[in-house]
Formats: sequence, structure tokens, C-alpha cells
Amino acid sequence: KAQDNYEAQMIENFVDDPEADRLSIDFPSLLERNQDIVAWLDIPGTRISYPVLKGENNETYLRTDLDHHYSTAGSLFVDESLSGSFTEPSNLIYGHHMHNGSMFADLKNYQKQDYFEQHRDLYLYFPDGRVNHYTAAAWLNPTIDSNIYTFGYAADDVFTTYANDILSQSQISANKTVSAEDHLLILSTCERTANEKRIVLVAILENIE
Repeated sequence: KAQDNYEAQMIENFVDDPEADRLSIDFPSLLERNQDIVAWLDIPGTRISYPVLKGENNETYLRTDLDHHYSTAGSLFVDESLSGSFTEPSNLIYGHHMHNGSMFADLKNYQKQDYFEQHRDLYLYFPDGRVNHYTAAAWLNPTIDSNIYTFGYAADDVFTTYANDILSQSQISANKTVSAEDHLLILSTCERTANEKRIVLVAILENIE
């Protein structure tokens, strides 16, 4: 109940019209509450619509909400090794897989081809007004030691090899490839049925609006 109320308050307080094709996020009010907020992630047709934070490390928002209060659901947060600007070749957001369907629980549904096809658009909204539009390109069920969680690429060919290797592991047919100019958005959550497994959705940046 607490998590449901928290979600409802997030939408009511910071999103003008949650049903609009493009959201209008009240970032000034959000940033008054927490300067660590770097973006708002929205996946239309799913329950995923939350602020994204960048903490000092990966423990900062693991069990902490945006008001710095303890929360079992935690927050969506960027991997500690990344800048949070979403300009790196590969950008990773973590979120919990909650029993009540909140946070990143909906990522499990992408293992079904029909659901994947119907929910391929992902949007990241930024305080400066920029909106990144991504298209889902892969759904994976890797272990925690997967190369998905490797960052930093000294050469373009290293990134393209890494990215296309990830796409080749997809359990969903998406017919996507990656070039050196592309940028990935990776969403990761726990599987719940196996401690060493993860659920991962990979998307490719289509355009910046």
C-alpha cells in the first residue's frame, strides 16, 4: 500500500497529464526535493514511469526513495560507473522487481513477443527539456556476471562488438543491429526466481526530441 501511494503521489505531484503522448514533468519541483534526479523514465502502456537518480554509488538508492527515506522498493538509479547524462554508448538503469507490480516488475512481460512488440517505445525526459526516444531491441535473462554490465569502450569497434553480442543473446526477435554511433539504454532488474539471474531490456536511441 505504501508503494502504491508513493507512485500515485509521484504522478499526481510531478506529471501534468500522465495520459498525454508526451509527458510534462515538473523538474523544478522534483529537483527541489532531490538534486540527484537526472531524468524521468516513461514506458507508455506499462506501469514504468518514475524519476531516475544518480547516487554516490549503487547502494545509495537501492533501498531509498527520492526523499532519502528507507523504502524496500528503492528508486530507479543509474549505475555508479556512469555519468547519468545518458551520453555514453551504453547506459544502465537499475530498478527492483516488486511483488505488487511496481518499479521494474513489468520488464518480465517483455519475454512475450506480442508484449514486446506493443511496448517498444521508451522515453527519457530531462530537466533541460530534452527527450530521448528509444526502441526496445532485446530481452535477455542473463546471470549477474554477464558482459552486459561492462562499461567503458576505448574504440568504436569494441562497443559495436559488445552491443551486437548483447543483441545476439536476445530471447525475443527484434531484428536490430548496432553501429558505432548508437547509444544503448539498458534496464535491469532481478528475476526473483533465481538469485544469480537478471531480467534485462535493451533499447537503442532512435532520436532526441
